[in-house]
Amino acid sequence: MSTSYAKEEDDSGIDINDPIVMDDISTQETSDVLEPARKVRFEIKKAQVRTQQLDRDDKSSPWIFKRLALQVAVGPDGVDGLGSQANRRLFPEYLLAFNKDADQSRYDFNSDYWQKKARGNTKELFAALGYPLNPPPPVTAEFLEEIVGKEFIADILKTAIRENSGEKDDNGKDIWVATGDFKNELKSHRLAD
Repeated sequence: MSTSYAKEEDDSGIDINDPIVMDDISTQETSDVLEPARKVRFEIKKAQVRTQQLDRDDKSSPWIFKRLALQVAVGPDGVDGLGSQANRRLFPEYLLAFNKDADQSRYDFNSDYWQKKARGNTKELFAALGYPLNPPPPVTAEFLEEIVGKEFIADILKTAIRENSGEKDDNGKDIWVATGDFKNELKSHRLAD
């Protein structure tokens, strides 16, 4: 696709078809990650379920994870109580299920982490939205529609993004390394007042 522009002048009288030479932009920051903040009010704007296949490049491979993917907006008080970042969108995901029948060479779904901790954030979110935890409500199209517009309070964390190095430690586990980039996560979910 190409775009062509007719020769025109902008309001300053400069021919906008003349080349515009810029300085080095390699050091410009592109991060839109928020700094940590506590007790921030959020409103759910969109909700959907995202399924991850065991082989990300092969959609016919078995599913490995199902996550609740939200789009949430920072409330009118912002992250500082003064309106800073109000209506800013974040996109947290919450683990709903993992496929215990899938190839477990990469994940030990019988470990304490998967059995007791992997869905801790999901538990906090459901409690903050006023849902029972035993049993939690089934995640259906109706549930997804119902939670849009609901509010909750959470802390914003700034965490390092890690990627698999392709190497193994002495126990045969994958070694993960920081990429130098960061992402936001939400923790300590609470009921909105």
